[in-house]
Amino acid sequence: MAMYVVVIGGSLAGLLHGVMLTRHGYSVTILEQDPSPAREGFDAGIMVKEEVLEFLQKHDRMKRELYVPAEGPQFNLNQDGRPKFSFVKPASLTSWGLLMSTLRANFDGRVSKAIPVTPLSDKEPDRAKFINGASVTDIKDLGEKVQVQYEDAKTESTEILLADFVIVGSGSKASIRSIFLPEAERQYAGYIAWRGTVREDFIEEHHKQVFLNKLTFSSVGKGFGYFVVYVIPTDDGDLTPGNRLINWVWYTPLLRDSEKLSNAMTDINGTRHLGTVPRGLVHPNVWERQQALASSVCPPCISALLNSTQRPFVTMVEDVVKPPSQAVFYGNKVFMVGDALNAPRPNIGVSTSQAAYQCLQLEKVIRGTISAKEWEKRVLRYSNAKRLFGVLYAELWIGSWAGFIWVLCKYIMFFVRQRFGFTG
Repeated sequence: MAMYVVVIGGSLAGLLHGVMLTRHGYSVTILEQDPSPAREGFDAGIMVKEEVLEFLQKHDRMKRELYVPAEGPQFNLNQDGRPKFSFVKPASLTSWGLLMSTLRANFDGRVSKAIPVTPLSDKEPDRAKFINGASVTDIKDLGEKVQVQYEDAKTESTEILLADFVIVGSGSKASIRSIFLPEAERQYAGYIAWRGTVREDFIEEHHKQVFLNKLTFSSVGKGFGYFVVYVIPTDDGDLTPGNRLINWVWYTPLLRDSEKLSNAMTDINGTRHLGTVPRGLVHPNVWERQQALASSVCPPCISALLNSTQRPFVTMVEDVVKPPSQAVFYGNKVFMVGDALNAPRPNIGVSTSQAAYQCLQLEKVIRGTISAKEWEKRVLRYSNAKRLFGVLYAELWIGSWAGFIWVLCKYIMFFVRQRFGFTG
Protein backbone atom coordinates (compact mmCIF):
# COMPACT_ATOMS: atom_id res chain seq x y z
CA MET A 1 0.00 0.00 0.00
CA ALA A 2 1.49 3.35 -1.09
CA MET A 3 2.13 5.85 1.68
CA TYR A 4 0.49 9.27 1.59
CA VAL A 5 2.57 12.40 2.15
CA VAL A 6 1.54 16.02 2.56
CA VAL A 7 4.08 18.65 1.56
CA ILE A 8 3.47 22.13 2.98
CA GLY A 9 4.85 24.73 0.59
CA GLY A 10 4.91 24.57 -3.19
CA SER A 11 8.09 26.46 -3.95
CA LEU A 12 11.42 24.85 -4.89
CA ALA A 13 11.97 22.96 -1.61
CA GLY A 14 8.46 21.51 -1.64
CA LEU A 15 8.61 20.53 -5.31
CA LEU A 16 12.02 18.90 -4.98
CA HIS A 17 10.67 16.62 -2.25
CA GLY A 18 7.36 16.07 -4.04
CA VAL A 19 9.09 14.92 -7.22
CA MET A 20 11.44 12.57 -5.37
CA LEU A 21 8.63 11.01 -3.34
CA THR A 22 6.41 10.35 -6.36
CA ARG A 23 9.36 8.67 -8.09
CA HIS A 24 9.37 6.19 -5.18
CA GLY A 25 5.66 5.44 -5.50
CA TYR A 26 4.32 7.76 -2.79
CA SER A 27 1.07 9.66 -3.20
CA VAL A 28 1.81 13.33 -2.54
CA THR A 29 -0.33 16.41 -2.02
CA ILE A 30 1.43 19.78 -2.06
CA LEU A 31 -0.35 22.62 -0.25
CA GLU A 32 0.68 26.06 -1.50
CA GLN A 33 -0.61 29.23 0.14
CA ASP A 34 -0.29 31.39 -2.98
CA PRO A 35 -3.67 31.28 -4.78
CA SER A 36 -2.16 31.92 -8.21
CA PRO A 37 -1.60 28.74 -10.25
CA ALA A 38 1.23 30.46 -12.17
CA ARG A 39 3.79 31.82 -9.73
CA GLU A 40 5.86 34.71 -11.03
CA GLY A 41 9.59 34.14 -10.78
CA PHE A 42 10.61 37.67 -11.83
CA ASP A 43 13.47 36.10 -13.81
CA ALA A 44 15.52 35.86 -10.61
CA GLY A 45 18.81 34.01 -10.88
CA ILE A 46 19.95 30.75 -9.29
CA MET A 47 23.43 29.26 -9.15
CA VAL A 48 22.90 25.57 -9.84
CA LYS A 49 25.36 23.70 -7.65
CA GLU A 50 26.27 20.04 -7.33
CA GLU A 51 23.33 19.04 -5.11
CA VAL A 52 20.77 20.37 -7.59
CA LEU A 53 22.65 18.87 -10.53
CA GLU A 54 22.65 15.47 -8.80
CA PHE A 55 18.92 15.71 -8.09
CA LEU A 56 18.09 16.61 -11.69
CA GLN A 57 20.31 13.86 -13.03
CA LYS A 58 18.33 11.34 -10.94
CA HIS A 59 14.80 12.66 -11.21
CA ASP A 60 14.35 15.13 -14.07
CA ARG A 61 12.46 13.56 -16.98
CA MET A 62 11.95 16.76 -18.99
CA LYS A 63 15.56 16.72 -20.19
CA ARG A 64 15.46 20.23 -21.59
CA GLU A 65 18.38 22.64 -21.45
CA LEU A 66 18.21 24.69 -18.26
CA TYR A 67 21.51 26.45 -17.79
CA VAL A 68 23.69 29.24 -19.04
CA PRO A 69 27.31 28.14 -18.51
CA ALA A 70 30.02 30.35 -17.02
CA GLU A 71 33.69 29.49 -17.22
CA GLY A 72 34.40 30.91 -13.78
CA PRO A 73 34.35 33.91 -11.45
CA GLN A 74 35.93 37.30 -11.97
CA PHE A 75 36.50 39.82 -9.18
CA ASN A 76 36.49 43.60 -8.69
CA LEU A 77 36.03 45.26 -12.06
CA ASN A 78 37.92 48.47 -12.82
CA GLN A 79 36.47 51.42 -14.72
CA ASP A 80 37.20 49.68 -18.02
CA GLY A 81 35.36 46.54 -16.94
CA ARG A 82 38.51 44.47 -16.51
CA PRO A 83 38.74 42.27 -13.40
CA LYS A 84 41.59 42.46 -10.94
CA PHE A 85 41.74 38.69 -11.05
CA SER A 86 39.76 35.66 -12.23
CA PHE A 87 40.08 31.91 -12.43
CA VAL A 88 38.48 28.95 -14.16
CA LYS A 89 35.77 27.14 -12.18
CA PRO A 90 32.79 26.24 -14.38
CA ALA A 91 29.35 27.21 -13.09
CA SER A 92 25.77 26.56 -14.21
CA LEU A 93 23.24 29.39 -13.94
CA THR A 94 19.48 29.37 -14.38
CA SER A 95 16.34 31.29 -13.44
CA TRP A 96 14.00 30.61 -10.55
CA GLY A 97 10.97 30.45 -12.81
CA LEU A 98 12.50 28.00 -15.28
CA LEU A 99 13.56 25.64 -12.49
CA MET A 100 10.10 25.94 -10.92
CA SER A 101 8.41 25.08 -14.23
CA THR A 102 10.72 22.10 -14.69
CA LEU A 103 10.05 20.72 -11.21
CA ARG A 104 6.31 21.30 -11.49
CA ALA A 105 6.23 19.45 -14.82
CA ASN A 106 8.12 16.58 -13.20
CA PHE A 107 5.71 16.54 -10.28
CA ASP A 108 2.24 16.58 -11.82
CA GLY A 109 2.79 17.11 -15.53
CA ARG A 110 1.80 20.79 -15.55
CA VAL A 111 2.70 22.33 -18.91
CA SER A 112 4.04 25.86 -19.42
CA LYS A 113 5.84 27.94 -22.03
CA ALA A 114 9.10 26.51 -20.70
CA ILE A 115 7.81 22.91 -20.66
CA PRO A 116 5.06 22.60 -23.32
CA VAL A 117 5.09 18.78 -23.29
CA THR A 118 5.71 16.39 -20.39
CA PRO A 119 6.71 12.73 -20.81
CA LEU A 120 5.23 11.51 -17.51
CA SER A 121 3.31 8.24 -17.47
CA ASP A 122 -0.48 8.30 -17.07
CA LYS A 123 -0.24 6.92 -13.54
CA GLU A 124 2.20 9.44 -12.10
CA PRO A 125 -0.02 12.56 -12.13
CA ASP A 126 -2.66 10.55 -10.24
CA ARG A 127 -0.20 10.24 -7.35
CA ALA A 128 0.61 13.97 -7.42
CA LYS A 129 -1.78 16.71 -6.39
CA PHE A 130 -0.96 20.43 -6.12
CA ILE A 131 -3.47 22.68 -4.33
CA ASN A 132 -3.12 26.48 -4.60
CA GLY A 133 -4.66 28.83 -2.07
CA ALA A 134 -4.21 26.32 0.76
CA SER A 135 -3.21 28.01 4.03
CA VAL A 136 -2.22 25.45 6.65
CA THR A 137 -3.59 26.40 10.07
CA ASP A 138 -2.77 23.38 12.23
CA ILE A 139 -0.82 20.12 12.40
CA LYS A 140 -1.54 17.38 14.94
CA ASP A 141 0.16 14.12 15.80
CA LEU A 142 -2.48 11.37 15.84
CA GLY A 143 -0.11 8.52 16.56
CA GLU A 144 0.15 6.55 13.32
CA LYS A 145 -0.95 9.54 11.21
CA VAL A 146 -0.43 13.29 11.06
CA GLN A 147 -3.48 15.51 10.67
CA VAL A 148 -3.02 18.62 8.51
CA GLN A 149 -5.74 21.26 8.58
CA TYR A 150 -5.89 24.02 5.98
CA GLU A 151 -8.17 26.76 4.71
CA ASP A 152 -9.01 26.46 1.02
CA ALA A 153 -9.24 29.96 -0.52
CA LYS A 154 -11.09 28.66 -3.59
CA THR A 155 -13.90 26.90 -1.75
CA GLU A 156 -13.67 29.01 1.45
CA SER A 157 -13.79 25.81 3.44
CA THR A 158 -11.70 24.13 6.14
CA GLU A 159 -10.15 20.88 4.95
CA ILE A 160 -8.35 18.07 6.78
CA LEU A 161 -5.81 15.61 5.40
CA LEU A 162 -4.40 12.54 7.16
CA ALA A 163 -0.83 11.78 6.12
CA ASP A 164 1.68 9.07 6.92
CA PHE A 165 4.26 11.83 7.18
CA VAL A 166 4.58 15.53 6.39
CA ILE A 167 7.26 17.67 4.76
CA VAL A 168 7.28 21.29 5.95
CA GLY A 169 8.96 23.43 3.30
CA SER A 170 6.89 26.59 3.52
CA GLY A 171 9.70 29.14 3.91
CA SER A 172 11.25 31.10 6.74
CA LYS A 173 8.27 33.39 7.41
CA ALA A 174 5.40 30.90 7.34
CA SER A 175 3.32 30.84 10.53
CA ILE A 176 3.20 27.03 10.61
CA ARG A 177 6.97 27.02 11.14
CA SER A 178 6.53 28.53 14.59
CA ILE A 179 4.69 25.40 15.78
CA PHE A 180 7.90 23.41 15.53
CA LEU A 181 10.61 26.07 15.81
CA PRO A 182 9.20 28.84 18.00
CA GLU A 183 12.71 29.92 19.02
CA ALA A 184 13.98 30.31 15.43
CA GLU A 185 13.41 34.05 15.13
CA ARG A 186 15.06 36.04 12.37
CA GLN A 187 16.67 39.46 12.51
CA TYR A 188 17.99 42.03 10.05
CA ALA A 189 21.57 41.19 9.05
CA GLY A 190 22.68 44.77 8.37
CA TYR A 191 22.35 44.93 4.59
CA ILE A 192 19.79 44.83 1.81
CA ALA A 193 19.80 43.29 -1.66
CA TRP A 194 18.80 45.34 -4.68
CA ARG A 195 17.95 43.03 -7.58
CA GLY A 196 17.06 43.27 -11.22
CA THR A 197 17.48 41.82 -14.70
CA VAL A 198 18.21 43.32 -18.10
CA ARG A 199 17.81 41.63 -21.45
CA GLU A 200 21.20 41.17 -23.12
CA ASP A 201 20.21 43.12 -26.23
CA PHE A 202 19.32 46.17 -24.14
CA ILE A 203 22.94 46.70 -23.06
CA GLU A 204 25.67 48.19 -25.22
CA GLU A 205 27.89 45.50 -26.70
CA HIS A 206 31.11 46.55 -24.91
CA HIS A 207 29.30 46.50 -21.54
CA LYS A 208 27.59 43.19 -22.28
CA GLN A 209 30.86 41.47 -23.15
CA VAL A 210 32.13 42.09 -19.59
CA PHE A 211 29.53 39.71 -18.16
CA LEU A 212 29.18 37.01 -20.81
CA ASN A 213 30.42 33.58 -19.73
CA LYS A 214 31.43 34.97 -16.33
CA LEU A 215 30.24 35.03 -12.73
CA THR A 216 31.11 38.54 -11.57
CA PHE A 217 31.76 39.64 -7.98
CA SER A 218 32.69 43.30 -7.72
CA SER A 219 33.15 45.55 -4.70
CA VAL A 220 32.08 49.17 -5.13
CA GLY A 221 34.03 50.66 -2.25
CA LYS A 222 33.80 50.76 1.52
CA GLY A 223 30.28 51.40 2.70
CA PHE A 224 28.66 50.78 -0.68
CA GLY A 225 28.63 46.98 -0.75
CA TYR A 226 29.25 44.72 -3.71
CA PHE A 227 27.65 43.31 -6.87
CA VAL A 228 27.02 39.80 -8.15
CA VAL A 229 26.26 39.63 -11.88
CA TYR A 230 25.64 36.69 -14.22
CA VAL A 231 23.62 35.70 -17.29
CA ILE A 232 20.51 33.51 -16.97
CA PRO A 233 17.73 32.15 -19.22
CA THR A 234 14.31 33.75 -19.05
CA ASP A 235 11.58 32.18 -16.90
CA ASP A 236 10.06 30.86 -20.13
CA GLY A 237 13.31 29.04 -20.87
CA ASP A 238 14.73 31.23 -23.65
CA LEU A 239 18.48 30.56 -23.85
CA THR A 240 19.04 32.44 -27.10
CA PRO A 241 22.00 34.86 -26.89
CA GLY A 242 20.56 38.36 -26.92
CA ASN A 243 17.25 37.22 -25.41
CA ARG A 244 18.86 35.96 -22.22
CA LEU A 245 18.94 38.12 -19.12
CA ILE A 246 21.79 39.72 -17.23
CA ASN A 247 20.88 39.16 -13.60
CA TRP A 248 22.41 41.46 -10.99
CA VAL A 249 22.29 41.79 -7.19
CA TRP A 250 23.69 44.75 -5.23
CA TYR A 251 24.28 43.99 -1.55
CA THR A 252 24.25 47.32 0.25
CA PRO A 253 24.93 47.82 4.00
CA LEU A 254 22.42 50.07 5.79
CA LEU A 255 21.94 50.62 9.50
CA ARG A 256 18.80 49.11 11.03
CA ASP A 257 17.26 52.40 12.20
CA SER A 258 18.54 54.55 9.34
CA GLU A 259 16.36 56.76 7.18
CA LYS A 260 17.91 55.17 4.07
CA LEU A 261 16.70 51.72 5.09
CA SER A 262 13.24 53.04 5.90
CA ASN A 263 13.02 54.79 2.54
CA ALA A 264 14.25 51.74 0.61
CA MET A 265 11.67 49.46 2.22
CA THR A 266 8.71 51.87 1.81
CA ASP A 267 6.78 51.37 -1.41
CA ILE A 268 4.95 53.78 -3.71
CA ASN A 269 1.81 53.46 -1.55
CA GLY A 270 3.63 54.42 1.65
CA THR A 271 3.63 50.85 3.01
CA ARG A 272 6.74 49.80 4.94
CA HIS A 273 7.76 46.24 4.01
CA LEU A 274 9.57 43.94 6.44
CA GLY A 275 10.82 41.52 3.78
CA THR A 276 10.72 42.50 0.10
CA VAL A 277 9.41 45.49 -1.83
CA PRO A 278 8.16 43.70 -4.98
CA ARG A 279 8.74 44.74 -8.54
CA GLY A 280 6.50 47.58 -9.56
CA LEU A 281 6.25 48.92 -6.00
CA VAL A 282 9.74 50.37 -5.48
CA HIS A 283 9.41 54.14 -5.03
CA PRO A 284 10.74 55.97 -8.12
CA ASN A 285 12.60 58.55 -6.04
CA VAL A 286 14.40 55.83 -4.09
CA TRP A 287 15.35 54.00 -7.27
CA GLU A 288 16.59 57.19 -8.95
CA ARG A 289 18.86 57.87 -5.97
CA GLN A 290 20.19 54.31 -6.17
CA GLN A 291 20.90 54.72 -9.88
CA ALA A 292 22.67 58.01 -9.22
CA LEU A 293 24.79 56.34 -6.53
CA ALA A 294 25.72 53.57 -8.95
CA SER A 295 26.80 56.13 -11.54
CA SER A 296 29.13 57.75 -8.99
CA VAL A 297 30.73 54.65 -7.41
CA CYS A 298 30.41 51.79 -9.92
CA PRO A 299 32.21 50.96 -13.16
CA PRO A 300 30.19 52.14 -16.21
CA CYS A 301 29.32 48.55 -17.19
CA ILE A 302 27.54 48.03 -13.85
CA SER A 303 25.81 51.40 -13.69
CA ALA A 304 24.55 50.68 -17.24
CA LEU A 305 22.75 47.62 -15.87
CA LEU A 306 20.93 49.67 -13.26
CA ASN A 307 20.05 52.41 -15.73
CA SER A 308 18.49 49.79 -18.02
CA THR A 309 16.54 47.99 -15.27
CA GLN A 310 12.85 48.88 -15.48
CA ARG A 311 11.41 46.99 -12.51
CA PRO A 312 13.89 46.42 -9.66
CA PHE A 313 13.01 44.96 -6.30
CA VAL A 314 14.73 45.10 -2.93
CA THR A 315 14.95 42.67 -0.01
CA MET A 316 16.10 43.01 3.59
CA VAL A 317 18.65 40.28 4.26
CA GLU A 318 17.95 38.42 7.49
CA ASP A 319 19.68 35.82 9.61
CA VAL A 320 18.42 33.42 12.23
CA VAL A 321 18.98 34.52 15.83
CA LYS A 322 19.44 30.97 17.10
CA PRO A 323 20.12 28.07 14.69
CA PRO A 324 17.64 25.17 14.96
CA SER A 325 18.65 22.11 16.96
CA GLN A 326 15.89 19.86 15.62
CA ALA A 327 14.58 19.03 12.15
CA VAL A 328 12.40 15.92 12.75
CA PHE A 329 9.23 15.99 14.84
CA TYR A 330 6.22 13.90 15.87
CA GLY A 331 8.15 10.64 16.10
CA ASN A 332 9.81 10.85 12.67
CA LYS A 333 6.60 11.87 10.90
CA VAL A 334 7.31 15.58 10.26
CA PHE A 335 10.45 16.73 8.43
CA MET A 336 11.41 20.40 8.27
CA VAL A 337 13.22 21.35 5.04
CA GLY A 338 14.41 24.30 2.98
CA ASP A 339 14.20 27.83 4.34
CA ALA A 340 11.59 26.63 6.83
CA LEU A 341 14.40 24.87 8.65
CA ASN A 342 17.17 27.41 8.20
CA ALA A 343 17.30 30.10 5.53
CA PRO A 344 20.91 30.84 4.56
CA ARG A 345 21.87 34.36 3.55
CA PRO A 346 21.30 34.88 -0.18
CA ASN A 347 24.81 36.17 -0.86
CA ILE A 348 26.25 32.61 -0.98
CA GLY A 349 23.51 31.27 -3.26
CA VAL A 350 22.86 27.94 -1.53
CA SER A 351 19.16 28.03 -0.64
CA THR A 352 18.16 25.70 -3.49
CA SER A 353 21.26 23.55 -2.97
CA GLN A 354 20.34 23.12 0.69
CA ALA A 355 16.83 21.93 -0.21
CA ALA A 356 18.24 19.53 -2.81
CA TYR A 357 20.73 18.14 -0.28
CA GLN A 358 17.95 17.57 2.25
CA CYS A 359 15.87 15.84 -0.42
CA LEU A 360 18.70 13.55 -1.50
CA GLN A 361 19.36 12.62 2.12
CA LEU A 362 15.65 11.94 2.74
CA GLU A 363 15.74 9.61 -0.24
CA LYS A 364 18.31 7.58 1.69
CA VAL A 365 15.87 7.39 4.63
CA ILE A 366 13.17 6.08 2.29
CA ARG A 367 15.55 3.49 0.92
CA GLY A 368 16.51 2.46 4.44
CA THR A 369 20.21 3.29 4.14
CA ILE A 370 20.12 5.92 6.92
CA SER A 371 17.74 6.61 9.82
CA ALA A 372 15.58 9.69 10.31
CA LYS A 373 17.88 10.62 13.20
CA GLU A 374 20.91 10.44 10.93
CA TRP A 375 19.06 12.56 8.34
CA GLU A 376 18.42 15.18 11.00
CA LYS A 377 22.07 15.18 12.05
CA ARG A 378 23.29 15.61 8.48
CA VAL A 379 20.89 18.37 7.45
CA LEU A 380 21.50 20.38 10.63
CA ARG A 381 25.26 20.19 10.09
CA TYR A 382 24.86 21.24 6.48
CA SER A 383 22.52 24.17 7.19
CA ASN A 384 24.54 25.42 10.16
CA ALA A 385 27.76 25.28 8.13
CA LYS A 386 26.18 27.24 5.27
CA ARG A 387 24.68 29.78 7.67
CA LEU A 388 28.07 30.50 9.20
CA PHE A 389 29.73 30.66 5.78
CA GLY A 390 27.12 33.22 4.68
CA VAL A 391 27.99 35.41 7.66
CA LEU A 392 31.71 34.97 6.96
CA TYR A 393 31.28 35.87 3.29
CA ALA A 394 29.29 39.00 4.14
CA GLU A 395 31.97 40.13 6.58
CA LEU A 396 34.61 39.67 3.89
CA TRP A 397 32.79 41.87 1.37
CA ILE A 398 30.88 44.45 3.41
CA GLY A 399 32.02 44.03 7.02
CA SER A 400 35.23 44.74 8.89
CA TRP A 401 38.46 42.77 9.14
CA ALA A 402 37.87 42.39 12.88
CA GLY A 403 34.41 40.99 12.19
CA PHE A 404 35.76 38.70 9.49
CA ILE A 405 38.45 37.26 11.79
CA TRP A 406 35.93 36.76 14.61
CA VAL A 407 33.49 34.89 12.36
CA LEU A 408 36.35 32.91 10.81
CA CYS A 409 37.30 31.68 14.28
CA LYS A 410 33.67 30.67 14.91
CA TYR A 411 33.61 28.92 11.53
CA ILE A 412 36.74 26.93 12.36
CA MET A 413 35.38 26.05 15.79
CA PHE A 414 32.18 24.82 14.17
CA PHE A 415 34.11 22.15 12.28
CA VAL A 416 36.16 21.28 15.36
CA ARG A 417 32.88 20.71 17.24
CA GLN A 418 31.61 18.59 14.36
CA ARG A 419 34.56 16.26 14.84
CA PHE A 420 33.19 15.58 18.33
CA GLY A 421 29.64 14.91 17.11
CA PHE A 422 27.98 18.30 17.55
CA THR A 423 25.68 19.69 14.82
CA GLY A 424 26.20 23.39 15.54
